[in-house]
Amino acid sequence: GISGIFNFAHVGFFGLGGYAAAISVVSWGWDAWAGLLLGGAVGSAAGALAYLPVVRMRGIYIALITFVFVQLCYYLILAVPGLTGGSSGLPGLRSLGIGSFSLHEFGGLGYLWLVGFAVALLLIALDSVLRSSFGRSLVALRDNEQFAVSRGISRVRQQMLAFVLSGGIAGVSGALYVSYFRVADTSLFSFGFVTL
Repeated sequence: GISGIFNFAHVGFFGLGGYAAAISVVSWGWDAWAGLLLGGAVGSAAGALAYLPVVRMRGIYIALITFVFVQLCYYLILAVPGLTGGSSGLPGLRSLGIGSFSLHEFGGLGYLWLVGFAVALLLIALDSVLRSSFGRSLVALRDNEQFAVSRGISRVRQQMLAFVLSGGIAGVSGALYVSYFRVADTSLFSFGFVTL
């Protein structure tokens, strides 16, 4: 990506965001929109947590550690079946809605419009991030880390922020996914989502 970090952990951020949304809606009775926000917050927190073991790593070692992070997330979900449903999953999510209109009506057409709007907003936001000093610092770190650090850019802080930002985006994506399919299960941690 922009920061040049080969990272598999997005699958974990996606799954944790989806499970956070599902637990908040099904078990705690939260509104589905609040679950969506919680999914993003959990994804961001998982991004910060996933970055801690890779602070001093480079290259393929980051990929290996983030792969292990996804596996740890998977086994964490299985370890607390009372909360997550374990291998059976957590069904029964309410659909997102606006007033009395459910986004599942008309074959889920509301979700199509919501995702289209979200992607457009995300592209605009990412473009503004790229044009900011933060985005330029990530590109500088990717292209020539030693030079960027010598110019006063903190590699650890900037890469941590990149993990947190990408974790939040993946967490909201996972929450949207489980809201559409109305179930959270361990297939959320499948590496098949990397190709999406």
